[in-house]
Amino acid sequence: DSQIVAYWGPRSGGYNFNHLIMNKKTQPPVAPTSLAATVSSGSIALTWTAGDATEDSYDVQRKSSATGTYTSIGLPTTESYTDTTGVATTTYWYRVFAKNTNGTSIGSNVISVVAQ
Repeated sequence: DSQIVAYWGPRSGGYNFNHLIMNKKTQPPVAPTSLAATVSSGSIALTWTAGDATEDSYDVQRKSSATGTYTSIGLPTTESYTDTTGVATTTYWYRVFAKNTNGTSIGSNVISVVAQ
């Protein structure tokens, strides 16, 4: 645990102080990086690099249009996931989030892949 006392300068009749308490022990994981895909007939194998070692699982998300909405398609516990639900010649966009009991990371890089 750490504490920070911030001085914001004089004001009329006194001073302003803010007291912030930051607990680094209860942070969500760092975002995954280097999301990449290997495409074969009937599957898209995704791999990524863990942002740190605090994740319990990942949330793999996919959408099928540039302006579409992402949907969770898997919750793996390792840095890989194979999507076998794609339709050939369809372009998909993927992103991955790391999760632990303290929350969810920001998203990884986004990749687009054409299914075979």
